[in-house]
Order: sequence, then C-alpha cells, then structure tokens
Amino acid sequence: MSVTNTNNLGFDFESPAYRFGALETQANNCLCVPIVYGKARAAGNKIWQSKGTNKFDALVCFAEGEISGFSDIRINEILINDNALKGCSYTAYTGNGTQTIDSRVTGSTQEAKVELVGGLKHTAYLALTIKSGTKVANNYMDVSAVLKGKSVRVYTNTTTYTTEYSNNPIWCILDFLTCDNGCGLSFDDIDIQSFIDSASYCDEKVNPVNATGTVSVTSGKATVTGSGTKFTDEVKVGDEVTVNGESKEVTAVSNNTSLTVNSNFSASASGQTMVIKDTRYTLNLILDTRKTRQDWLNEMLITCRGFLKYNGNKISVTIEKDEESVQSFTEADILADSEVFWTTPKEQRCDIFKIRYLDPDSRYSRAFAVAEADEFLNDPPIVQEIVALGITNFKQASRLSWFYLNQANTCDKFIAFMTTQKALDRTPGDIIDISSTFMGYEKKKMVVVSMNETQEGQIQLICREYNGAENATLTTNLTGDNNDLVYTSVDKTDEANDITVKYTDPYAASQSLNVSVTGNDIDVSLATDGSGAITSTASQVKTTIDANQDASDLVTVANAAGNDGSGVVTAMAKTNLSGGNTGLYADILGSVAPVFNTVDIDDVLDTPEDVQNLSAAQNLNSVILTWQPVSNSLATYEIREGTSWTESRVVAKNLTGTIYTELNIQKGTYKYWICAVNKYGNYSENAKLSTIVISDIPETNVIVNENILDDDLSSGTFVNCFATYNRVALNSTKTWTSSGTWDNTGKDYAPDGYWGSEVESTGSYTTKVYDIGSNLDSIISVNYDLSSRDDASNIVIEWKYSEDNVTWTDWQVFSQGSYKFRYYQFKITINSPNNVYTAISNFIINVDVPDRDLYFDDQVISTAADGVTVSFDPAYTTTPTVVANISDGTNGYCVVTAKSTSQATVKAYNNSGTAITAKVDIRVKGY
Repeated sequence: MSVTNTNNLGFDFESPAYRFGALETQANNCLCVPIVYGKARAAGNKIWQSKGTNKFDALVCFAEGEISGFSDIRINEILINDNALKGCSYTAYTGNGTQTIDSRVTGSTQEAKVELVGGLKHTAYLALTIKSGTKVANNYMDVSAVLKGKSVRVYTNTTTYTTEYSNNPIWCILDFLTCDNGCGLSFDDIDIQSFIDSASYCDEKVNPVNATGTVSVTSGKATVTGSGTKFTDEVKVGDEVTVNGESKEVTAVSNNTSLTVNSNFSASASGQTMVIKDTRYTLNLILDTRKTRQDWLNEMLITCRGFLKYNGNKISVTIEKDEESVQSFTEADILADSEVFWTTPKEQRCDIFKIRYLDPDSRYSRAFAVAEADEFLNDPPIVQEIVALGITNFKQASRLSWFYLNQANTCDKFIAFMTTQKALDRTPGDIIDISSTFMGYEKKKMVVVSMNETQEGQIQLICREYNGAENATLTTNLTGDNNDLVYTSVDKTDEANDITVKYTDPYAASQSLNVSVTGNDIDVSLATDGSGAITSTASQVKTTIDANQDASDLVTVANAAGNDGSGVVTAMAKTNLSGGNTGLYADILGSVAPVFNTVDIDDVLDTPEDVQNLSAAQNLNSVILTWQPVSNSLATYEIREGTSWTESRVVAKNLTGTIYTELNIQKGTYKYWICAVNKYGNYSENAKLSTIVISDIPETNVIVNENILDDDLSSGTFVNCFATYNRVALNSTKTWTSSGTWDNTGKDYAPDGYWGSEVESTGSYTTKVYDIGSNLDSIISVNYDLSSRDDASNIVIEWKYSEDNVTWTDWQVFSQGSYKFRYYQFKITINSPNNVYTAISNFIINVDVPDRDLYFDDQVISTAADGVTVSFDPAYTTTPTVVANISDGTNGYCVVTAKSTSQATVKAYNNSGTAITAKVDIRVKGY
C-alpha cells in the first residue's frame, strides 16, 4: 500500500474529532453520524436543547450504534462528577436498537419526541441536565467523552464467531466491509481465513522492554506493586507483562506503583525487573467525515501495513510481513526480451520517516513517531510523513515509521516482465520469486505491484523488490525461560542464508562453556556441574559467542529482555527466529520518544496569544513597526492597515521577526493592526492597534536596499555558526557522518527532525566592510527575520562606521538613525541559551540620503555671454537638479548651460534667443 496520504494538511479540518486544538461540541445538521472503532475521544453534535438559562437539558449525539460504552465524560474539559459541575447529570445511550428517547425531551409520547429529535434507536448519545454556573452556560457547552466503539465479529474459525468489542484493525476492517453503513458486502464475499490469520498477527505481543524500577508479586494475587516504577507512563491495559517468568495481560493500571493483571501469580517474588510487551497493531478511529469508503479503508489498513486483495471471487486481507513465495518464475516462464528493470531514484528515497498520530495521554494532541536512517542518502535529508488517524499508540506508530523507512530504502528495485497464462492465479500483493540471468537473480523474492493483460495469452507482471528481513533465518534450540537470547544474522548472503545455532551435549557432566563453528553452524557446549546440571547463564553464552571471531562474523547476540544473566539457560524446544534489530519486519521502535506538536492544549479555541506592544514610528518616507514576540515561537505575524482588523488592507503576512518597515508612505493618519497566526491558520483573538499621523515627509534617496544574506557570505567571519540557504544559523553541537558516528565532520543534524537542534549557545557573523561610495549624512536602518523554537533565543546587532576606512568608531549596539559615514560593517550575534535551533534570515540594510536644497536668490548676470556660476560646498555626491528663473521682471528665460557636483552655470536669454544680463533665482536639489 502506498504511504502517500492525500489528507496531509495535518488532520482533516472538516472533522470535529481531528481538528487541531481542544474538541468542540458542534450544532451542525450537515455533519455525518460517525462510526467508532476502538477507543477515541469525541465531542459530539448537539441536536436538541431545552429552554432555560439557569438549568436546561440537552442531547449530544456521538456515533452510529451500537457502541460498547462511554467513559471520561467532560463538560468544558471538567469531569461531569467534579464539584465544579454540581447539579449536572447525564444518561448514556449506546444505540442498541431498542432504546427509547430520553425522558428529558419534551413530548408525551415517543412519536411526539421523534418529531423533535428523530428516532435515535441506533445512535449513541448522552442526555444531559446542565445547571449553569461559572464553568458552564447555556450558550457555551463542550461535551466530550471517550467512546468504546462498535462490537464486531471476531472469528475463531471460518464458521464460528462471537460479536464483541475489539480494536484489532482486521476485525474492524471486516466489519466496515460488511456493515450496512460501510461497504455492505456479504460475508460470502470474504476469505475469512485470511482475516483470522492477519488478526492473529496483529494481536501478537511484541517489542519487549524493561519497565523502570523493580516490582513485587504475591502468590495467589493478581496485583503487581512497584518501587520507583512509572506504570501510568509505561504500561496500558492490554499490554503483556512478565514478572519472575510468568506472563500476564494488564487489565487495569491504578497508579505509578500498582497494576492488575488477568490471573493470579503462582509464586511470590520481589525486586524483579518487569518486562513489557504491547499488542503489535490496534485501531482507534472515528469515521466522522464524508470520505470515500476506499479512503476510510486506507486509513484503517495503514495502521497495520495491510492491504486487500481480490482473488478467487473473494476479498482477502494481507499484512506485509516475512512470507514465502507462492509461485516461481524462471527464464522458461519469462518471455524473451520482455524484462525491464529500474530502481527508485535517490532523491525519491526518504532519509527520515515520520508518522503523525493522536496521543490519548496528552488529551489527544498530535504527536510524531520518527525513524531515521543511519546514513542519509540526501543532503539535506528527505523527510516523508503520513498521517495515521487510527493510531493512538506511540510504539505502534514508531514500529510502522521504521518499517516504511526501511521499505523505502531496502526495497527500491523494480522489474516488469511478460509471462504466459501461468500468472492467471496471481493478484497484486502476492509474493513470487524470479530466477533470471538477465538480472542475475536466483529465486529473488518480489511482490506483485500490478498486472496487465497485454494480449491474448500474455500477462505483464510489475514487481517490487521484497527483501523480507534484512537478516538470515536462524534456527536455534538455544534459549531459556528467564533469560532468552536473540540471534541476529550479521549479513544475509547466498552463502550464509541459513544459520543454525544448537547445543552440543548440554547435559553431559563436568563440561565447560565452549563455542565452535562449522560452516554456518554454531555449536554451543554449555557448562555443567558433576551431575550434568547446566550452569551457564545467558550473559555468559553471549560473551562467549562475541569472543569467538567465526561465530561473531555470523551472528550478533542480545538478551531479549535485557536480563542481567542471572539464572541458568534451560534447554527448550527448537524455535525458528527471523529478523533482528535492523530487519524490515522486526517490529522495533524507530525513535525512543514521541515528538509533540507545540501547542497550548488548554486553549479551547487553539488561538495564539495576543501580540503585545505594537509600536509605529516614522522614518523619513517609511513607517517602522515593532512588537514583542508571542510565546509560540512557530507563530507568524500578519499586519493590516485600516479602520478595523476586518476592514483593512493586508500590509504584510507570514512575518517571522518582530520588526517590519512599510516604505513610500504618504501624508495622513494610519491605523496599523497586528495578529499572531499559528501554523494551522488560527489568528490571535484580539488584534492590537498602533496609530500614527504622518504630517511631513522629507524627501530621501535610497542608495542601499540590500539583503546581505543573499550575497556570498564567505568574505565575512563565522564564529560557532554557518551559512546555509540564505540564512546564518548556530552550529550544531553534534554532527552526523556517513559512517553513522558523531564527530566534528559532516552535516549539522540532530535527531528530532530539525536542523542543528542541539546547537551552540552563542555564535556570531561579522560582515565584510561595505562602501556607499561617498562620505554622506545618511539614515541607516535594518530589517531581519529570526527563526527559533524557543522565545528565549535572541540576536544582538552591532555596527561600526568610518569616513575614510582608516579611523573607525568602536563596535556599538546598532540603533537606526542619521550618521555621517562612507564605510560600515555589521556584527550579528545569535544567542540560544537553551541550545535549540536558531537562525537569522532576510537581513536587509537600508541607507537613505536626504535631499539637500540650496537656494541662490537674485544672482547677477553682468556679462551676458558668461552668465553666472554658483558653487556648492560641500559638493553633492551625484550631479544635482538645477532650476533657474529670471527674478527682476525682465522678459526672457534661463538656461542651465553647465553643471557638476560642485557648481552650475546659468545664462539668461530674451524671447528672441539673444543672451542678456539679468538677475536670476537658482535652486539646487540633490544629494
């Protein structure tokens, strides 16, 4: 299945459940009635409310029934049984098909009630009585609850099933395929056995990790008590925990030091390390928008890397995992010259894969599970992301992100070939193997991507590489009850594809621990005492294999539970192990912790805070606007000008800094408004205003308007920072190299998906010396954008200037204003006290030179042929504009016959064109 998600705006903005921010109860007759699978939080749709201000009743509908129940019911984010909501009550209806309309609804009969609210027999809803107070009112009421979703068919064999609640994605998919408000298929159209097999795979407990702290259990009790434990963070209902060799399923988590399991322990133990396994795949999804059935199926299938196939007139489901080939194709089956081979281009293969999901422990805020390749193919790394609405579990999201990353980078080869009707039984998703001298393949596994019938008797198969696990299949009988070992093949090659690890006389008396290698067989002779009892621990076996060069060349060994090696290895039945800690289907974490969106989840409307201290100041023919940043460092700013925020022109948007200059203004009164905007398009609640009156505009000449970061910055000086993509950023304190180790070379990168996320606390960039060409009285100003994920980050701008490039001022904090200079230089110091990514961009320098007006009144032309010459001291930088008029009443006109930066000559003429004597007024303007 493709991992490209067409809804990659984040989460569906039309969805009441998946919109960003806190959930809000709707009152909208255009919303569809949701279907709920698994557990999910929803806010519902209010369909009826009685009259009343101090006390009123309401119906809030949540889902198509029948659901399994409601829990954690809240009004305005407060639990309904909280003292703050005294007088509030509810009755829950699960949509069981026989329920009546609640008595709160007015009407003497059910028929009368139906006319107000509809039938509601199959709708899960809450009927509420609300007493108004400081926390709730009749015009503002958000009702949310955790819904335990539909009961679905769960098959034990192809003919036997029970109808029960399940969040197994396969049983939920089966229900959606067959229910009336889903696809409406008949069960006769379904290959039930494929669903049984896939559901079993989803239910498996995987990813063993050690819990924090130690635990104790008591014989005959089903309670686990902890010391220094974090049960509420690390364990959830449905997880498998193993204590003292006994594995149980968690049924309740009371607090950080107490949980309950599904059966009593047979023996007491204290000071134990508890191992946690979680269910491989679950589904928790609200289908609450008008998507196509195929889109919703894709949402469900992506939670378990599954896909549907149609074969033999039945629909089956398959989960992509290590599987055997169902058919072989050799050169005898492949039509000559029909093979075409290609690979995915490097620039289309991702380096980082992110799955976005909902975290129920953080009030269903958005979180990311991130998987990163050890070695990046691209610079900068290519990041791919999908949104998985049905995942509410970090470990599940992380395992899938790892799978898709590995799939993109290890299954990048494709082949197309023509074959005969031998392929008629195949369908997309089948695993086949190909032997071809054209490609040098010998029984190479491929997955069928698509099929085309090109002409009678010929079928084209298009296949993608199917590597399965990265590692060889290991066959071993070396394992133990309390200290299991996991063997991972070092390399999968034709010569070392099957590695056997076995015991050698484990019960012979008085043996020492010994490892020997013959071909691909690793023989382990366990140590025993004089009676033949085994004395070797898992830790000792691992150390011995690691120390044997031949054995360590074949496998690496790890203790599956991180056990300290206490207790002896016990001979068990032979077990097949496949995959390992880098395998495509290894079900391991792609990152060690979720990454959360930056958002204040207590903000009901999910609006950025109001911008403070907007200030407007005139700078010649421009207005400079400054303001304080909001706390959300990812917010941008929008500025408008007009009588109000809603009736204004947009001056600028998507601003990331805290200063903006509007150029070329005219005289008048200006009202500037500003709002912060978060990444989901929500504006701060109150626009802030600054008014300025422009009564006079001095004329200026902009001689410099330059973004210095667009230039080659190599002539400047960098200290703990670097230039990239027209910005200057602080150096990362960790760098990633092609060998996968950290040192002082390579590209700046940190593992949470941001460039240079662990950076130096301070750094600076000193520009080259700039020359404006002449020594002028000039007005200089700067604009810039600062990017950071921390509002504690800041920059300090310093500058110095000179009239002759010999004598310079000292470095001083820059303040825009009027100075006399020709040469100048800037030093930008970037500070990040919390060592997070910080960069500056769009550093624009403006240099304005005001016009200089000179007036020479009643200048006398005593010799007509010579005219009169006036001189300028100091000289202008550029040749100025000169205008002259006769001032003594003589009929005629003036001509500027010569001018330069230091003087101008004017002659007078009569209307016949003859030079005359006269008095003239001369005006000179320029800079």
